[in-house]
Amino acid sequence: MSDAVTRASARPEDDSPVHHLTTRQRRILEAIDDYQRVTGEACSASYLGRRFSLHPSTIQEHLEVLYRKGWLRAPNAPAWLKRSFR
Repeated sequence: MSDAVTRASARPEDDSPVHHLTTRQRRILEAIDDYQRVTGEACSASYLGRRFSLHPSTIQEHLEVLYRKGWLRAPNAPAWLKRSFR
C-alpha cells in the first residue's frame, strides 16, 4: 500500500467539517437544527440573538461565517441548514 493511501486511511476523525467550527458556531448550528426540526421553518437571527443573548450584529457575523464554511443556504437571510448537522 502506498504511503499516501496509508496516510489518507489513517486520517483522524477530527478532519470532519464539524471540527473546523468554534464552540459558539457549533452551538448556533445545533440551535438552527433544533429550530428547523421543531418548526419546519428557517431560523431567524433575532431568535438566535435572544437564545444566546448576543447582539444582532454578532449573530449576523456568525451566520456569515457559517455560510462561507458551507453550512447555510444563503447569507443575510433566515438561517436554513444547507446540509445535515448531526
